[in-house]
Amino acid sequence: TPPTVSEKISVGLEHIRMMCEEKGEETGVKEARKHISHYTKGLKSSANARSMLNFANTYKEIYDILQSLIKENENE
Repeated sequence: TPPTVSEKISVGLEHIRMMCEEKGEETGVKEARKHISHYTKGLKSSANARSMLNFANTYKEIYDILQSLIKENENE
């Protein structure tokens, strides 16, 4: 079975968390922007979320945006 939206985003968040841990939050967040589209592809409102994610400066901001995306897509 394919992963749920929540599972997919959780893996993305873990990936970004590890990048921040390894490279520091500022660099990790900037580099994470390149990878985020993979985890949000095909989700409702993902274009809007990616636009907001491109301006995120902290892991917490990314986390909050992605959690909102999960809620929007829960029943899909």
